[in-house]
Amino acid sequence: MRESTRLYGFTNTENMARLRNCLRGEAREVILALLFTAKDPADIMRTLEQCFDRPEVIIDRALDDLKRLPLPDQTAQELNSFAIKLQNIVCIMQNVDGKGYL
Repeated sequence: MRESTRLYGFTNTENMARLRNCLRGEAREVILALLFTAKDPADIMRTLEQCFDRPEVIIDRALDDLKRLPLPDQTAQELNSFAIKLQNIVCIMQNVDGKGYL
């Protein structure tokens, strides 16, 4: 949200509307009262980060995905598919590490 706000110049009111429209399920339940009382979307984002920002879960899932990757056979298509999946997992790990979690 911070990047899109900076890039497109969204106001707090516009960001609050965006949050009201996009949040579903447990995330919406956690901040339901704030959704209609808060004036600053940063308050909602802090609450969501406190509840759901779990880098260790992201890392564990990425490592599990890596362990479950089947080894590619001899075709170029399977090798390419394997390389893309591996590249995505590496990207996840680098992004999480970029936040200082690893």
